[in-house]
Order: sequence, then structure tokens, then C-alpha cells
Amino acid sequence: MARVNVHLALHQALQQQREFANVLETRVAERTSDLSRSNDELSRAVHEISVLKAKLQAENGYLREELNDRSDACVIVGESPAVTDLLERIALVAPTTASVFICGETGTGKELIARAVHDGSPRAARNLVKLNCAAISAGLVESELFGHTKGAFTGATDKLSAVSNSLTAAPCFLTK
Repeated sequence: MARVNVHLALHQALQQQREFANVLETRVAERTSDLSRSNDELSRAVHEISVLKAKLQAENGYLREELNDRSDACVIVGESPAVTDLLERIALVAPTTASVFICGETGTGKELIARAVHDGSPRAARNLVKLNCAAISAGLVESELFGHTKGAFTGATDKLSAVSNSLTAAPCFLTK
């Protein structure tokens, strides 16, 4: 009878060991699944951070360039009737939210006028985005201004936000 009791006790111990092993395997599988999900979320977060970092670096570069471009040379000086008329027109249009079309020959100061209008406008706290349309192909001007989605055209491998959106919908100065 003692042998039967020992055998029965061993059988119960083996059964408990199998149950414990099953519970342990289940917990390991759950933990592995949790770690896999966490790893996926972490990978997505790292990717998002790298995209935001690239955007921030691009904006930072743009702002540094903008600061370098600003100088006392941006002041419009002159006393001729034409300059006086121009300054009056700038003062008239700057406080409005109207779009302004500035035309003139190369080197006549269109960007200087755009800067003066911008600086006198309610949008002066935002950046004035300058886009040289001649530097990009005609097909890409629309993409740069308004953005595009992945696959919109050949070479569109990723979503691109509009130029104005990348700098908090800043006013734009387009030049040829």
C-alpha cells in the first residue's frame, strides 16, 4: 500500500508540474505578444520622431536663412514721387488680408516690396515663405505649393505637406 501511495503522490506531482508548465508557457506567450506590440509601437514612435525631427531641422534651416537675409538693407529709402507713391500703396495694402501681385523687371526690388508688405501686415509674426518657381519644374510647383499624397505621380514615394503648411500656413512670396 505504501508503494501505491508513493506512486499516487508522484503522479499528482507530475500532473501539477504539467499544469504549472502549461500556465508558464501561456504567460510566456502573452508576454512575448505584449513585447512584440510594444516594440511595434516603439518603432512607429521612433519613425514619427525622425519625421518630425527632419521637418524641424528643415524649418530651422529655413529660419536661419531668413534671419541671415534680414538686414538694415531691407529698408526702402527714397524721396522721389514714385518711391513715395509706392510706400503709400504698401501702407494701404499691408494691413489688409488681400493677396498682392507684385510685378517688375529682375532686380527692381519685388522681394523687398513683398517683405515690406508682409512686415506691415497682421501676418508679420509668421514667416514669409519665399519660393523660387524657376528653380523647380512646372509639374512640381503645384506639389510644392499644395502638397501631394504617396503615389500621386511617379516619384511621389511619401506624403508631402504643402510649403505653406510646413511653416504654419505662412504667407508666400512666389518668384520666377
